[in-house]
Amino acid sequence: SVAAARAIFRDLARACGDGRDIEARQSLAVASCLAGLAFTRASVGYVHAIAHQLGPLYHLPHGYLNAILLPYVLDFYVDGAAPRMAELARACGLGRDGEDPRSLAMNLVVAIRRLNASVGIPPMLEQIADADIPEIVRRALAEAHGTYPVPAYMSAADCTTILRRAAGRTVMAAPDHRAGAAGATPGKEEA
Repeated sequence: SVAAARAIFRDLARACGDGRDIEARQSLAVASCLAGLAFTRASVGYVHAIAHQLGPLYHLPHGYLNAILLPYVLDFYVDGAAPRMAELARACGLGRDGEDPRSLAMNLVVAIRRLNASVGIPPMLEQIADADIPEIVRRALAEAHGTYPVPAYMSAADCTTILRRAAGRTVMAAPDHRAGAAGATPGKEEA
């Protein structure tokens, strides 16, 4: 839900910074309900499929895992879903009409990373063990393939790369936000 995303960007840091801010907390309660209604109609995707595997294995809360994984999965989707991500970025005040959709999509990912940091969500899950990754990938892909309506299906290699990045094992090259610029592809890695 666009309304839920707007409220989260507007009020999450405020509510986390002051738990007595009833207005921000009420806004987020409504946003939670709207988001829940939205994903019962649209379903979920790889963020949830991967988080479903990590939660029981590492005894971590599902929402916490979703927050950490979301920017990594969105990085994967930028090439296939930039127009839709750009719409959401504009709706959340992260860009203007006429801006390049790919740049707006990247703005959305950067804004999510900043929001996570502002509320104490770590950028990585260092506890992911390399030995666990193949089974996590197998289970996540089995859950998502043919079940979740995603912009693009991941290969085992794609999912492995996302998990390795989320674990801090590989780093992404800094994206060049100019449309069509060389090196602008999410997924390019440095050693």
